[in-house]
Amino acid sequence: MLSVPWLSRDVVPQLLNCFYQYLKEGELLVEKNNMHDCVFIICSGIVRVSGCNEEPWANPVQLANSDSTRFYFCEGAFQDYLVAPDSLGLLGFLTSRPSVCQCACETDVEMCCIPMEEMTTLVEQLPEAPNLVYRMWFSVAIRIGLAVLVKQKRYQVGL
Repeated sequence: MLSVPWLSRDVVPQLLNCFYQYLKEGELLVEKNNMHDCVFIICSGIVRVSGCNEEPWANPVQLANSDSTRFYFCEGAFQDYLVAPDSLGLLGFLTSRPSVCQCACETDVEMCCIPMEEMTTLVEQLPEAPNLVYRMWFSVAIRIGLAVLVKQKRYQVGL
């Protein structure tokens, strides 16, 4: 968890002591159209994110609450796989919107499951610049920006 870009190093031990969990293969983390209960930080194992983007540009004003950047760049059904130190529920926390994806444990998973109330407390406890919300949005922007660049021909090797 020390490599989670938006998380301050000094809160990691406390979070691990309070919210570390072992989840079994097949366990559902969030269903499509439901709110995330927690922000999940994967420590080991694989999480499958699946969904369907039937109208990719239907609402360009609001960023959909997707735990996979594949949602933003494909039309139709997709699957993606997340591993440590990926997070799930971060956009759900930032936007207060339901998930557009379903997330389930593809393998047994160890993760830190931080309840949304605790996330709000962390934001209040860490107001110094750059504050936690800024670091979260910055992390989201980097993930989506990288996915945009990967699609550009000049950044693709051998094309």
